[in-house]
Amino acid sequence: MGSGLFQHARQHPRDIALRLGTRDYSYGELAATALRWASGLRSSAAQIRRVGILAYRNEVSYLGVAAALAAGAAFIPLNPKYPLARTKSMIAAAELDVILVDAASVLLLPELAEVIGAGTVLGFPQDTVSHIEALGLTDVVCLDSATLHFSRPLTEPVASAADDLAYLLFTSGSTGAPKGVPISHRNVRSHLSCNQQRYRITAQDRLSQTFEQTFDLSVFDMFMAWEHGAMLCPADPIELLDPASYIARNALTVWFSVPSVITAAERSAALRPDSMPSLRLSLFCGEALNEQQAVRWQAAAGNSVLENLYGPTELTIACSVYRWDPLSSPGECELGSVPIGELYPELTGFILDEAGHSQPIDPGLSGELCVTGPQMTTGYWHAPELDEGRFIDINGLRCYRTGDRVAVRSSGLVHLGRLDHQVQVGGHRVELAEVEAALRAEGCLQAVCLPSVDGAALHGFVISEAQDAELQQRVLKRLPNYMVPRSFSYLDEFPLNTNGKIDRAALAKLLSEEGL
Repeated sequence: MGSGLFQHARQHPRDIALRLGTRDYSYGELAATALRWASGLRSSAAQIRRVGILAYRNEVSYLGVAAALAAGAAFIPLNPKYPLARTKSMIAAAELDVILVDAASVLLLPELAEVIGAGTVLGFPQDTVSHIEALGLTDVVCLDSATLHFSRPLTEPVASAADDLAYLLFTSGSTGAPKGVPISHRNVRSHLSCNQQRYRITAQDRLSQTFEQTFDLSVFDMFMAWEHGAMLCPADPIELLDPASYIARNALTVWFSVPSVITAAERSAALRPDSMPSLRLSLFCGEALNEQQAVRWQAAAGNSVLENLYGPTELTIACSVYRWDPLSSPGECELGSVPIGELYPELTGFILDEAGHSQPIDPGLSGELCVTGPQMTTGYWHAPELDEGRFIDINGLRCYRTGDRVAVRSSGLVHLGRLDHQVQVGGHRVELAEVEAALRAEGCLQAVCLPSVDGAALHGFVISEAQDAELQQRVLKRLPNYMVPRSFSYLDEFPLNTNGKIDRAALAKLLSEEGL
């Protein structure tokens, strides 16, 4: 992972690798800086296995990834906008040898000091010695910008083995503590190779970067671009409210985001037909893509192929894909959601029924999707107790239980919702995705349903052009009474988590606070 970046830098050093605002970084500059920083870090650290990157959408956050890989280490993105308690738990769990810190995050360090191990190397590519000394940090090695920028560069990146750690990301855990998911070079290589065969990225492409770097989908953007000589163009979050302008400004050819971006753009009247003609690929992942979203985006990006990707972090970015066809796909949607299609060729899937029996993926089956193959992580980071129940043996193969309900159709897999989104209402089992689909079918741009505080009914959160007094009555024509929300909240926008997905926990908290 990363070898293509340095190879392209040798062959075409003037090609642009990264655009941050008005600043372009060539492949030659990106590689040279990464090799200098890597040299400075390796000469100062007793060992360099894992590099934390405490930075936000700037040169440190992107060049730091390249520097970590050049040093033969894994990278661990740390978001300075996260609550400090979460960042502390991530630093402590990751056992970092090095932390690269951008200028805006330097003042967080005194509050993080208790979890930064003695001897840790702190690199400050944007700061001076005097500023660093004023922090009063002890038992650490500090490298300022001059030391890093004027280090004698490595002649070439340090080689990594296929099973070495490439990156470590943290996902939400059921206990409240984030779970570490270690991804190897083999895992990433398998994913990138499969997608390159599908998308044929070249040096003429320009890729979006809409995701936070703590979200594994950002790895797709970075390395599908850098492995093939393309340009990466990270977006400022506010630019996502008007994607057409961001796309036009950067002449993007490849788009990748969560589907929520479509709804947000539509709400701000920024999704106009034929407004994104430069796109050749439009990819969506991270949450369910609904039919209305696909239709509206395809109308705005008529020259692009639109695909819906699916996959948990444990299976390295994405593991299945469905290609949208404006003519046939609407008829293949279920519960208003676009299918998730076929597993990647190197992966093997099984369907697990409620009794715990597994079968190969065959038309007509439904149940929990389980997947194995070269993209699957070996298990959670230093937490074998978390592996129990999530990783199971099927026919002698170690498989990951996704927690997602799917059905097998002629179009491939269709997503029926999360197992933990099934609730009991009045003694009836209700799939929330089915209720949400009915609300969208009745004109809501987006809908989320949750059990009411007393558990006796459902409450609907909706985004709609206007409040609709007859919405409940119309939904009653589609669903039995117990499935129809008892009450509704009309919102201008849904709360989103740091990955840009709809934050159901925040909505549940709002429900509780209002006693609905």
